[in-house]
Amino acid sequence: MADVFEEKLKGRLGEKFQGEVESKISEFGGLLTRGAAVRLLCRQHNIDVEQKVALKEAEGSHLPFSFEACVDRIFPVQTYQNKLGKSVRLHISDASSQATMVLWNEQAGIVEGGISVGDCIRCTGAYFRSGEIAVSKNGKIEKSRENPRVAVSKLTAGTCNVEGEVGEIEMAYHYLDKKTGEKKSLSSFQLCEEGVCRRVVVWSAPEGTPKIVPGDRLLLENVSFKNGELHFNSYSRMVKKTSASEKSGRLEKITVRGGEAVFSIGSSDFSLPITEALGLLGISAVPSGVSTDTLILIKSGELSGKKLKYRVEEGKLSWLSN
Repeated sequence: MADVFEEKLKGRLGEKFQGEVESKISEFGGLLTRGAAVRLLCRQHNIDVEQKVALKEAEGSHLPFSFEACVDRIFPVQTYQNKLGKSVRLHISDASSQATMVLWNEQAGIVEGGISVGDCIRCTGAYFRSGEIAVSKNGKIEKSRENPRVAVSKLTAGTCNVEGEVGEIEMAYHYLDKKTGEKKSLSSFQLCEEGVCRRVVVWSAPEGTPKIVPGDRLLLENVSFKNGELHFNSYSRMVKKTSASEKSGRLEKITVRGGEAVFSIGSSDFSLPITEALGLLGISAVPSGVSTDTLILIKSGELSGKKLKYRVEEGKLSWLSN
């Protein structure tokens, strides 16, 4: 690949090429290889040097790289600093090897419905640090292939991802593990979709598994279906898509009328005082010289047409998220 980068750099620098390479090597006390010097100069001159690598080559890469891999497992999300920061680790693999990838803060949110176990991903701006792959703030993570979700009514024996709504929740059963002597509990509930329900048996739920109530909509990942039941174990993952008190719908528009902001979601309209609407939209400060009406209309332009999650309490819009 270094030859390709040399050609790009020569095209940019012309006769100055050789002198700049030698100067860069000298700048690092002669410790840089010619190829490394060329790549550093490419970055300095805004020439793309990101190289696509297989996972087995990631550890040896000293500059940002891109890769494709499939997600084998997603570990529980960790929160820090009074829940202001979070991280999540994923076990990923390709044909060459396997690795752990760590995502931080906004990037970590992609595991909350954006990608699932069994999906394949494409990443840019990745780098290797402390034995793990991370993604820079300017990097991107996108789904390149989705692991199909099986309908509740079409489950067959084996491991799968399945989505549905929580029906009846059964009483927990406490038992003694014969191998370890440890006291454990087994819980179960019905997962339903289009009139068909299947019992989900939860064994040793991993830390971070959400509490559920009837009406919650769940995505169960890496669960096994056998003898007519879904089995959820320590390698499975539960993602709450919407809670029983949450709804989802397309935001048509936000208009300002008579000192209130009117949110049109689907076929319903919800009116809020301007100050409450600003808070709901995440606007904490109004810039000097800009009216609140203008800010709300700008937000309307950004969000209109998007499917949002929202919560209504006593007929009033109380929470909104995209």
